[in-house]
Amino acid sequence: MAYADELLELAQDIANLHPQQPHQPSLRRAVSTAYYALFHLLISEATGNWGRPELRGALARVFDHGPMKQAADKKVSELNSYFKEKPPEGRERTVAYHLYNVADVFAQAQYHRTEADYNTGRQWELTGRSSAKNR
Repeated sequence: MAYADELLELAQDIANLHPQQPHQPSLRRAVSTAYYALFHLLISEATGNWGRPELRGALARVFDHGPMKQAADKKVSELNSYFKEKPPEGRERTVAYHLYNVADVFAQAQYHRTEADYNTGRQWELTGRSSAKNR
């Protein structure tokens, strides 16, 4: 998990390079780097208990952005249906709630990373909020 933590710290440092005036390249790079922090955290958690530690790095390289996003979107959809049924309080609902949050945040982070990397018409602000102003 140390790599993900370092990436998140780097994202924060990059975002704060120009605190007095938004600097679009820095803010865009910060959004992208923060996404990669989450991406690598999820992979680290998924591979951390793999029975053969020497193969964890190889297993980690199998994970791909597109299929992870599709899996996250699918899980969000499934859990939306689950929550509409108003499940009773308890461990299962609590776990479902946390899983929903992880999947939803991952999907949103990937969307924002794509926006930061490719949508040059979008303006980013230091607070993390952005506007869709076109240049």
